[in-house]
Amino acid sequence: MTAAFRDYSIEQNGVYHFYDLNPGILPQTPSEVIQQLPGPSVLHINGRTDGCRVITALIHGDSANSLRALLATLKDGGAPATNVKVIIVSVEAAKLTPVFSHSYLPGQRDLNRCFREPFLYQSDHLANRLLNYLETWRPESVVDIHDTLAMTHAFAISVCENHAHKVLASYFTDLLIFSPISIGALTDLNIGCPIISVHAPSDYAGIQQCNLYKNLMRFWQTDVLQQQQEVSVLSQPRRLELRRSAALTFSDKPVFGVNCTLRQDIENCSFTVQHPGDVLGWVDHNKLAHFRVVGRAPREKVSDFFCADDNSLTVAQPMKLFVLGKSTDLAKSNCLFYFSTGS
Repeated sequence: MTAAFRDYSIEQNGVYHFYDLNPGILPQTPSEVIQQLPGPSVLHINGRTDGCRVITALIHGDSANSLRALLATLKDGGAPATNVKVIIVSVEAAKLTPVFSHSYLPGQRDLNRCFREPFLYQSDHLANRLLNYLETWRPESVVDIHDTLAMTHAFAISVCENHAHKVLASYFTDLLIFSPISIGALTDLNIGCPIISVHAPSDYAGIQQCNLYKNLMRFWQTDVLQQQQEVSVLSQPRRLELRRSAALTFSDKPVFGVNCTLRQDIENCSFTVQHPGDVLGWVDHNKLAHFRVVGRAPREKVSDFFCADDNSLTVAQPMKLFVLGKSTDLAKSNCLFYFSTGS
């Protein structure tokens, strides 16, 4: 990062703002960006019109691929159609060695579970500051970009399934997961515009072949957002959540002393139908007591959907899984996966 870039920074309540930014002076790589940003930052990019769109990156500090695509968009996209506020959030977590290995700082809460009481209304909390920015900017849309597993399908998540949300999702994917469960995520906020989270597979090909980059460029340059492709809606899938007291790991066999071991290749189960008896992992003597199912009715029985005979975690009825990632921190603060059944 050049001294000229640092000169644009104005610190306000722990958030660093860069105004009238020339993207050409940005560092070349995501690692250089996070090493040189002083903290959570907002890049204010002037557009061709007076509208406003918001893109958030690094809500979780391990989303290096989405930051890479966003950095390339900033450099290559030219003046955006509207003013764009680019928020790069969990800079401190991303800096921890090895870089981009921590979703959030050890000992702290997942920020993407803090957009709710009491954190949302604590003036010194970052979630409160981000909410205040969004209410002040009054954007026409908010896109929160995340990494997901390689070799899977991109998808979006929203608490709404109306036309505006489907139009926004259509710039990034043909699948919108409608999940109205309030979990304290950024997408839970009600600020008068569509908000989606986009989960894009890690793509290690050249940036020109990266689908997230291509989609961000289209979103960046389009004057009026219009439907780009048909979007199917997966309505109210259930979530398999792990109780916070349980230890989790990923392996190709049970790990002694760990409450729950998910298959090392669990990503191969994502977007595929699992059948009764298919093994997802292994559990200790407490078996299904480590889990809860959330999404439709209160206190649904885990045993209606999963089994733990012989300490193998298997599915009890046909279902399609949607795995968000293999971070143990996120799996515990969010969920192990979404799943949909015929009921």
